[in-house]
Amino acid sequence: MKKKLLISSIFALVLLTGCGTTEETLNCTKTEYDEDGYKTTDTMVVKYKNNIVTSVSETNVSEIDSSIMDMTLSFGNLFAEKLSEIDGINVKYTKVNEKTLQFTIDVDYSKVELDKVKQILGDAYDEKQASMYTKNIKLDTFKNDILNNYTCE
Repeated sequence: MKKKLLISSIFALVLLTGCGTTEETLNCTKTEYDEDGYKTTDTMVVKYKNNIVTSVSETNVSEIDSSIMDMTLSFGNLFAEKLSEIDGINVKYTKVNEKTLQFTIDVDYSKVELDKVKQILGDAYDEKQASMYTKNIKLDTFKNDILNNYTCE
């Protein structure tokens, strides 16, 4: 009898605590320098549950030539405006200072639709980046497709 009660209690505890259903976070960073010595630091915060990516927040901080800042910011804002039309995606470009630009994108995989991304991006859509916008993507696939060359913890 005690054994049945113990087993029942353990089973109930597992159900109540949601064993294996806790959302976890993977923090990844990559720093690169272009041929002119400008630094780009990219950080991704990947949230996942049961090995399925649920959301991604990416922040990219790039040094650029100040003479192209306004043009780059204008282009970035057009891109951000179009991509932000997609439910589940929020994109923002901001000027940090005269030579630093910040790009942020938040993707909520419970809402985003890959077909909408393809439609909005048109010829700019890159099949290699499909994992960034694909629902029910496994963490290992996301790591292989998107987080190559990142340091993650």
